[in-house]
Amino acid sequence: MTEFLNFCAENLPIIVCFVVGIGLLILEAFMPGFGAPGITGVILEVITLVLTWFEHGPVATLAMLLIVLLVLYFLAKNLSKKKGFLCWVAGVVLLVSVMVFLFVGLWGVNHFAPP
Repeated sequence: MTEFLNFCAENLPIIVCFVVGIGLLILEAFMPGFGAPGITGVILEVITLVLTWFEHGPVATLAMLLIVLLVLYFLAKNLSKKKGFLCWVAGVVLLVSVMVFLFVGLWGVNHFAPP
């Protein structure tokens, strides 16, 4: 339990940026047209990725990108009432998420393979 708390304390800015960014994107989904929460949410998610890159490296950043894309996919899929543009965007986000997942998996297998 102490290790988990230390991990959370060390990564508090990343966790806060991620949670607040997703919260603002959810708010934008329910209050479309204003734009400020959505733009701020996207900026916070980019900050999350940059902080993850500096703290943990590129593989962790790709994994975090996968998490962000999957959360955005489920938000777009579940919050969209119409079967129009948002569903198309959700499909594109899902495709990109799967591609990132496969890239990270194959890169990890290649990187940690015995010489």
